[in-house]
Amino acid sequence: MSAETPLPPAVREALADAPSDEPLADRRASELLEQMALLLEASSPSESLEARLLRETSTAPTRYAPFFARLAALFDLDEAAVEQSLQALADERSWKRTGLRGVDRIEIGPGPGLASARTSFVRFAAGAHFPKHRHLGFEQVFVLEGSYTDDDGVLHGPGNLHEMDVETEHEFWVAESEPCIAASVLHVGLRFRQWPEKFFNLFKPR
Repeated sequence: MSAETPLPPAVREALADAPSDEPLADRRASELLEQMALLLEASSPSESLEARLLRETSTAPTRYAPFFARLAALFDLDEAAVEQSLQALADERSWKRTGLRGVDRIEIGPGPGLASARTSFVRFAAGAHFPKHRHLGFEQVFVLEGSYTDDDGVLHGPGNLHEMDVETEHEFWVAESEPCIAASVLHVGLRFRQWPEKFFNLFKPR
């Protein structure tokens, strides 16, 4: 610290009785400033508090809070209903097998504007392949976490809304690094192109 650097009033008072020896005054000033910095330093959260914060912000519904408004619009619900629906994602017992390898689903009740649609949260296992299929009606898929790549090479990640028109066809692959969870609004249904998935075509689409 140079002699030209002004000292805070509290430090000047603490040095009032110091000898006029400038190097000694400089050393005492530096020591006092270091002690003041330590006192002002923000304290770190306790391990238990930090663990709780990480746990609460990394699980549903809190981790999806940035998407509440967009999910509300997608499902024709208010945000409170969306938040309540998202709570099920944290409970493994809520996920139901679909019959397709690596694909689980949680069906939810939509708002009145989607009474004829199938609305759900869908979880695709890491590395899963969703086979080639044709859309019999309009479908919207909003990605919450993870990602998948369509057969046109487009990557769909968190916050992306993927819309498929009637009679369009595609297949996709989920990233190997983590599962993909998405919200889905499906009108009419799907038709698969190959066996064994074509077995599902025998059932009347919803």
